[in-house]
Amino acid sequence: MTVQNVSLAHHLRQFIWINRKLIHVDLSYTNLSEAVVYKLIPGIRKSKTLMSIHVSGNPGITEMTK
Repeated sequence: MTVQNVSLAHHLRQFIWINRKLIHVDLSYTNLSEAVVYKLIPGIRKSKTLMSIHVSGNPGITEMTK
């Protein structure tokens, strides 16, 4: 994973986790790698308001990450 992807994953995870009004996120077709998807999972789990997240069309979405 490149430094840019690590930074992207970190910032997205923090944004999802900290944002108290975030209800829906659409990251479809944004070319997220499997490593980035795994980095996002803790932020998604900790979010108290997120009701849906769309990630279809990304190469990192596999049977393991569903």
